[in-house]
Amino acid sequence: MKPPLKQSNTCGFTVAEMMVATIIFALLMAAVTAGTIAFSRLYVSVASTSDVQRQERWLDGHLGRDIRMAKDIVTSADELVITDHDNESITYRMVAQANGTHDLVRIEGLETRSIVQGVQDWIFPTDPDADLNLTITLTISAVDGRGQPVNQAISGSFARRLALY
Repeated sequence: MKPPLKQSNTCGFTVAEMMVATIIFALLMAAVTAGTIAFSRLYVSVASTSDVQRQERWLDGHLGRDIRMAKDIVTSADELVITDHDNESITYRMVAQANGTHDLVRIEGLETRSIVQGVQDWIFPTDPDADLNLTITLTISAVDGRGQPVNQAISGSFARRLALY
């Protein structure tokens, strides 16, 4: 008869097993971190693009309506003054900001509203009475997915209506 085998009282993992588990866990955490960073960059890029598109829609809607209904338009290098048929004026003005950019603000009566933020450059028409079509171009600074500044252009061409009264 064979003598009974001795049972060992050792419990736990070997050093090699712990090293393999640690390496697998580190690789998994690195992949999760890389994915999180990629998604956050994508979010910043999409949010910035969405903000520019929102500002462009507002500009197309409101400025376009104001120009179409204008009786008179007077421009300067940084201002566009629109007078409607009730002789009420709406002013679109570039206002310098501390960061070196400008904001396009709309002034109607006592109400001032910032419409487009981060404008780097703009072109207002020089002689709006010579033509019934006005083209306004703004260059806006935005942020891409890596946090780098990117300039995006907004351009609108607006047709004035003739009033026969």
